[in-house]
Amino acid sequence: MFEREKILIVDDEEVNLIAFEKCLKSLDVDIVKVNSGEDALKMIFNEVFSLILLDIQMPHLSGFDVADRIQKDADNSNTPIVFISAYEQDREKVTKALYCGVVDFLSKPIDPDVLRFKVKSYLELSQLRKKTRDNQQDKVNILVVDDQENNIKAIEKNLIKTGLKVITATSGEEALYILQKNIFAAILIDIQI
Repeated sequence: MFEREKILIVDDEEVNLIAFEKCLKSLDVDIVKVNSGEDALKMIFNEVFSLILLDIQMPHLSGFDVADRIQKDADNSNTPIVFISAYEQDREKVTKALYCGVVDFLSKPIDPDVLRFKVKSYLELSQLRKKTRDNQQDKVNILVVDDQENNIKAIEKNLIKTGLKVITATSGEEALYILQKNIFAAILIDIQI
């Protein structure tokens, strides 16, 4: 039996913290909320989280700064980080975020159904990682499909550190071929390939 999953939500706007918590209260998780990058780092270095929802634009320490520090910390570098942003995501920011260990993006205003679905998916992956570690079984397979090699490398780098076996494809056709021969716990696919 696993202990309850714990999520850290970081946003400098109290109204957003309340909205995220309200949206996620139907999930069986513990939610910790903080309103600054500094407080986030204090929590992260003292507790174990299954997932971090992190606002990009905050005073003092931005989401990029926080994600970069988490990525450099051996005890926390495997914690999935989902960026939350009110701004359009350009390719440069996405690439920078991937190299900081960010696994996903959500745009404000947040669609509650999308937030719950994504959080639930990342928590399921967290449980799979724990089960794999606890049982010392073979690695869990994840398929990553993206036509941009730099995106694949960044995603692969982050997933491998979590103990997952990453298989990559650069096209839909290649992904379909791979799917015929392997079983995957999850598939991460760029919707614009």
